[in-house]
Amino acid sequence: MRLFPLMFVVSIACGAEGDDDPIASSTEGDSSGGAGSASGATTQPSTSTTAGTATTASTTAADSTTDDTATTPGSTDDDGSTGEPGLGCANLDLLVCEDFEGEPLDGYPEGWGKRASGTWLGNTMGVADDDAYRGTQSLRIAGGENGAQWLSYNGGLGGLATEHWGRMFVRVQTPAPVPQDGVLHGDLFESRGPYGEGNTNSVRWGIVENTEGNFQWIYNVQRSSDEFGTGTDYTYQWMDAWFCMEWHHDQVAQEATLWLDGVEVTAITQSAATNPEIPVFDDISIGWANYQSAVPEFVVHIDEVALDDARIGCDGV
Repeated sequence: MRLFPLMFVVSIACGAEGDDDPIASSTEGDSSGGAGSASGATTQPSTSTTAGTATTASTTAADSTTDDTATTPGSTDDDGSTGEPGLGCANLDLLVCEDFEGEPLDGYPEGWGKRASGTWLGNTMGVADDDAYRGTQSLRIAGGENGAQWLSYNGGLGGLATEHWGRMFVRVQTPAPVPQDGVLHGDLFESRGPYGEGNTNSVRWGIVENTEGNFQWIYNVQRSSDEFGTGTDYTYQWMDAWFCMEWHHDQVAQEATLWLDGVEVTAITQSAATNPEIPVFDDISIGWANYQSAVPEFVVHIDEVALDDARIGCDGV
């Protein structure tokens, strides 16, 4: 088994591609501090605490740096939403943008569908009107005790299969589940494609939570036979607010980046030197998966999902 710089070997057992049943789980890394994080990191209070933009109670200096070109969500209402329904996905020059407005409740928007394989258990997933970042509707996922539910873009990927920027707004219902022992691995993004001889790689952005309710963000690749990943420190906590999640994948350059509310999570930024094994994607999927017991279940809302050939940002769209 290979080890990469700033990477940990993921020993948590997760559902592999095409596997319709959960796999027995084990523990992952050090649940008290970020396995694989940069050495010498110091903890400092987060500077972003406004409702609707904050995602952490604290962050590490090694985990994130401010991107001067990034944008952040606009002013928020008391419930964490912006209350600006006119800004959704209307009249935007983006390759893909879905704000779930006007779609039938409990269904899926046109051009999107529940992924046929690598989706198992869970509870429900569909358009709902109980919460939204903007407007009145969003995608609601009830995770059940464990399982994976993925909504895939079915409109044809074209060049997005090789390189794309993504953006979505996310809200995790609090109090969120906390594992009774070990850790709890959850993913918000998973896209798949062939990599190497006879192998399929599922590329994920997700979290691993410890028994104290703190979690790390991870870049995780599930191969057909095993998996690996990179993690931040365990300095994040779920807040009762929407946050902006952005990502970038470049298959040719072998680069991957995650931003939270416009700030790059540098501890899990991937380059060719870290060998992130990014395939040419067959699908791009968003949703929720957790691989260990979560009681009560995770309830996740996702809104304004966008894909493009340039960075999208969080402000005004």
